[in-house]
Amino acid sequence: MRVAQCACAVSTAASRSLSASSSVSTASTPCALSRSLMRPPARAKRAGDALGFAAHRLWGHALGVDAGRLAVALGTLEGLVAGQQWDAIEHALRAVDRATDEVVDALS
Repeated sequence: MRVAQCACAVSTAASRSLSASSSVSTASTPCALSRSLMRPPARAKRAGDALGFAAHRLWGHALGVDAGRLAVALGTLEGLVAGQQWDAIEHALRAVDRATDEVVDALS
């Protein structure tokens, strides 16, 4: 983050020196780097979409084999992904792992 702050400071300083020599003021406009840091990267959205899709498909399969706990865990995970609650997703993935282990143990 310090690099981003430095880059923004350089950009703002350059904007101010340009503003001083022209009539256009860009000092209040955030630089491109800070704007790109404000929005989530496309990679995270694609990963979230894939995780949500997989959770939904597995949820349907879990219901098909009467794996209730696994279905609940996968439904919770799907909801967290849809809500982009990234901090809670890790906990939900652990619950899915535990429920999957229970299903595998029951089938063994």
